[in-house]
Amino acid sequence: MKKKTAVLVIHGIGEQESFETLDAFAKPFSDLYCELAGKKYQNVSIQKKHALVQFPGWAESCVSLKSGAEDLPDIDIYEYYWAYLAEREITAAEVTDWIFKVVAGAKGFYEGKEKTNRTGKNDVLFSQDGEFRSLKYLVWILSFGNILRFAGLFLSQHLPESVKKLASAALKGPLVDAFGDVALYTSSDMKSKYFEVRSKILNGAVEKLTFLMKNGSYDEIILAGHSLGTVIAYDSLARLNTQMNVDLAPPDKARRITGLVTFGSPLDKIAFFFDEKIDRDRQPVRSAITSQLHGFKKVNVDTQALDNGVGDYFKHVKWLNFWSERDPVSGHLDVYRDLENIKMDFSKLTVNPIKTHSMYWQSMNMYKRIIDDFQLV
Repeated sequence: MKKKTAVLVIHGIGEQESFETLDAFAKPFSDLYCELAGKKYQNVSIQKKHALVQFPGWAESCVSLKSGAEDLPDIDIYEYYWAYLAEREITAAEVTDWIFKVVAGAKGFYEGKEKTNRTGKNDVLFSQDGEFRSLKYLVWILSFGNILRFAGLFLSQHLPESVKKLASAALKGPLVDAFGDVALYTSSDMKSKYFEVRSKILNGAVEKLTFLMKNGSYDEIILAGHSLGTVIAYDSLARLNTQMNVDLAPPDKARRITGLVTFGSPLDKIAFFFDEKIDRDRQPVRSAITSQLHGFKKVNVDTQALDNGVGDYFKHVKWLNFWSERDPVSGHLDVYRDLENIKMDFSKLTVNPIKTHSMYWQSMNMYKRIIDDFQLV
């Protein structure tokens, strides 16, 4: 029986427009797919077309790849476009505060030896002999936002609020464009005014993924994300797994989700946002519950006070993580288990860390690994 595959791609930070993500992924992927299929099936042609699929209450565009070969799967590629939900919802001053909290939080997280199996050999930009180099990370993250020249903004952290607001107003565009989406989405505190926006973004991804999973025409679903999109993809699977534990989503359909592909992922670096600072000795039950709720494929899930009663419906999912040591956002993911970290070398194409973060979209080596590992040809 002919297999049918759905690929759902989630974009990351930046000024995104609808169908840009679909274009960036579908064009190189489909070109390589047709090339590889043509070598194996000499007399088979693959039709690439714009198709419309009926979702609950709306029609969704996808790029559809169809062939006449029975053992060559038909593939529909979708995007999850969420940028409009976060448009200008956060201020430059708040992003500035967030950047300093990121560096402080990352330093504290990586110093927690019991929570990670980092060796210090993988993430060469920001660790040395197993120690997280917070100052270098701060410099790199500011360079990524192209805002190092605005030193006054960061000096204003120690000046009156009025000075800080003036500096922030002048930098609203570049600062918010670079980090606003990440700062907003990583608001894990339910009391935060941005938690509602984060919930809308995540709920939209879960809704789309759930529909594809329930859709009887798809035999397998591969979830792919870039940059912040990898966090949304990860959170979507974690949320869906939770829903399956309480019969809000059909657990019998779980095996249709077969793959998670992350590229340029900051999951390790922002893991601490959803790993609340809880004193295990004073609040052992709270610590265990929080760890288990956010424990999808985590290396260490807290079971000291409570056995883990949250079933793992996605333990079968194959996870490929593509990263580059010149990419200040991505990294070798060590906080998670059951995944393959694939190191990418873009040094012959660029040494610019900002450009490096976007090079994955153009990497035929990455698309080849996806096609091979999920046996799409």
